[in-house]
Amino acid sequence: MNKVRPLGIIVVAIAAVIGLSSCHVVPPGYRGVKVTLGQVDPNPLSEGVAFYIPMIQTVQDQSVQQHTEGDKTVCYSSDLQTISVNYKILFRTSADQVVNLFRNYNGDPYDTLIVPRFQESLKEVASHYTAENFVKSREEVKKQILEALKARLAGLQEIDDLAITNIDLSGQLEKAIETKMTMQQEALQKEFELQKAQKDAEITVVRANAEAQAIQTQGNAIKENPEIISLEIARRWNGQSPQSVVVGQGGANVLLPLK
Repeated sequence: MNKVRPLGIIVVAIAAVIGLSSCHVVPPGYRGVKVTLGQVDPNPLSEGVAFYIPMIQTVQDQSVQQHTEGDKTVCYSSDLQTISVNYKILFRTSADQVVNLFRNYNGDPYDTLIVPRFQESLKEVASHYTAENFVKSREEVKKQILEALKARLAGLQEIDDLAITNIDLSGQLEKAIETKMTMQQEALQKEFELQKAQKDAEITVVRANAEAQAIQTQGNAIKENPEIISLEIARRWNGQSPQSVVVGQGGANVLLPLK
């Protein structure tokens, strides 16, 4: 019995070692791809514990988490200007594409799949814009590049978002654009001042016409009704006798005191 007990312990230990060596843990955010003697299992392994046959099978972990990668690249505008673009791409591998990518594509998905297609999409979109409009239309440009990139990847990678973090032009071109914008601002300011002067002149003319019309109306009223003058004098009299009188002398009116 004493000889059997150590043998049993050895058997249990060997079985435990074999069991542990045939156990694989797929970490969170990953899927496992099982390969049996060079044959890829079409069904990916979910997160958690997975079993395989040592020496015959292997399990490769493939990330399905979101990743962010960025770089700087160059493209050319429709007016043949060099545009330098800094970008970041947010992407992930779809769980149902893990086995397909493992079997048919070698290397990191970002380098082998996303970067070449992003550069193609960027160059295609940039070719429809002048350098100046490319800078002004950053959001529209981003949207078009993102749509083109998703179409080119065709489900091989899920592109969650694209960020154009910076756009650089040549120093000479940037100076030319700045000069152009300054001139445009000055022209707009002059146009505003001209419109304001024209409006002020129109207001002055309207006021003058209104005053002239009022004077003419008063003159016609007095001419047709002379008693209006007497009525106005009576309305404004303060109840006191006048201290002076106006007399005509040689065709001119002279103001004489009464005291």
